[in-house]
Amino acid sequence: MFSLFILLLMFLISGIYSIAKNYYQNDCFTYADLQCSFTDITLMSMVNKSKSPDLLYEQSWVNLASLLVIIITIHFYRKRQSLTERESLRGLTTPANYTIMIDNLPQGVYNDNDIRQLLIMNWKKREGVHELKIKKIVQAYFIGDYIALVRQKNQLNNEKKKYLRYRKKNGAFPLHVNIEEINRNINEITKKIQESASVLSTNLEKTCGTVFVAFDTIAMTQNFMKRYRRGFFTKLGNYLKKYFCLQKENDNLIEIDHKVLNFEFAKDPNDILWENLGYDYKEKLKKRIATLAASFLLLGFCFAIILGISYAKVK
Repeated sequence: MFSLFILLLMFLISGIYSIAKNYYQNDCFTYADLQCSFTDITLMSMVNKSKSPDLLYEQSWVNLASLLVIIITIHFYRKRQSLTERESLRGLTTPANYTIMIDNLPQGVYNDNDIRQLLIMNWKKREGVHELKIKKIVQAYFIGDYIALVRQKNQLNNEKKKYLRYRKKNGAFPLHVNIEEINRNINEITKKIQESASVLSTNLEKTCGTVFVAFDTIAMTQNFMKRYRRGFFTKLGNYLKKYFCLQKENDNLIEIDHKVLNFEFAKDPNDILWENLGYDYKEKLKKRIATLAASFLLLGFCFAIILGISYAKVK
């Protein structure tokens, strides 16, 4: 509700500002010989300020500020909505309620049993009463090569369907098309996909550093996360302590090969982009920065167009 209130407030402020400026400071009152169309429609526009560049630029900056606030509010609203949806689903029993996701593990080093023993031993350091009951451990694998093969197969299948439609319509395939070769390529890629799937399930080197741990009960999952989950400021504080050699032994941190593990509640399988789990934090951060930079460049380009139109109206 708060984010929706902010959106409505920014629309209201921008609209009232535009109406007030256009009503009290417009060219209709300044230039007596100017023919104005001062109606209910133009009252909310900038059409009657074409000879006042300062007012046009001022209005453009107000519109830009409002747009920035609206974009930030929309992102905030989407995040709050996802949290609300996650909270509402807690009343429903799904596999995600029993599962946590561990990130930042060394890739291609530890098997499932090693991870199980690591978690159990660390749990016993402080919890001597309740036993940590882990039901299953599933490591995530880097499936970038597998996804590339699947996409290549889908592309060939689409081409095959296109040529089959062409033959049905014209009675023959195009002269440059060899349908048997396309079928051979599809069969070869299918074999590669099967080989890649078998390698992913047996080759430890393909692990991407993310593990899903399922517990016996929801209560055990929540207790585990209550101990080991860290927020942004906690991570930042631990990083600074470690950087300045002030880090003391902390049983709430699990570290492997000088890497502190990150713990999160697992999402539903359909909400996970599995091919992106293979990218480390730096690569993900680069992609996010590139996306934000492209958004701001597009926003600046649109704002430059608005300024250019305003300048052309003045001239």
